[in-house]
Amino acid sequence: MLELCRPLPLRGFRNITDMDTPNLSRLVRRGRRLHKSWTTEGESPKLIQPHATIHAPSHEDIVWLSPITAKFLLCCTRRGRVLCWDMNHGVCVAEWNCGADWEIWKCRVEYEERTVYFAMAKRGADRCVCGCFFPFAAGSPRSRNSADCQLVCLRFSDENDPIPTKPEFDQLSAFSFPGHVVSVYLLDPLKRLLSAYIWIEATNQLGLYMLLDWSIPVYVYINTGILFVGIRSPIARHELSRFCRTIIHASFLA
Repeated sequence: MLELCRPLPLRGFRNITDMDTPNLSRLVRRGRRLHKSWTTEGESPKLIQPHATIHAPSHEDIVWLSPITAKFLLCCTRRGRVLCWDMNHGVCVAEWNCGADWEIWKCRVEYEERTVYFAMAKRGADRCVCGCFFPFAAGSPRSRNSADCQLVCLRFSDENDPIPTKPEFDQLSAFSFPGHVVSVYLLDPLKRLLSAYIWIEATNQLGLYMLLDWSIPVYVYINTGILFVGIRSPIARHELSRFCRTIIHASFLA
């Protein structure tokens, strides 16, 4: 598994250092079976164990949903509510309410920190240009040229605590992008590093926006020189991917 650079199929926030040798051995063997199932040429992937049906909040208008651990999932409603849902008991254990027109754009789980980070953007009336979704605050003076965003985290307590507490939401930062957002990347939540591709309407070009520390209202803007022809275009996707890899690699070397 180390040679293949494949992650181990751990459940929830379990840590490898807390596992005994027999359980770690079983985990490695399961990881190898998963890898073989997905990479064997000419064969369709096979289920190693029966799939489970999860219980999501049926009374909510869900627009985004993602499992976080084997026990919890995170979902966002059309009214801007973010719910941490206990799949085993079918109840909401924590809630974050941003208000109408807010949606989750990007989510990242830091298992060692037992924390889920996610970026939310505000949806405006003009949602789609050339196949992309551009959220911005409708009605504000800068609504045509900026996008409102906020970063939120969801922290989980240690399962080994004598008295475990419920997960808790916490807002980390709020700011506005100087353009229409095409995509957002939570590069390193522990270092508070974030980037986004934004569309500059005046030039019809894509720019790379970077927050080197999202707690400080100072950003770096790089003009990519790439003309925006719609993110669905294969050429645009290739250019964005190549440029993003180059810039991100250079920023970490610096």
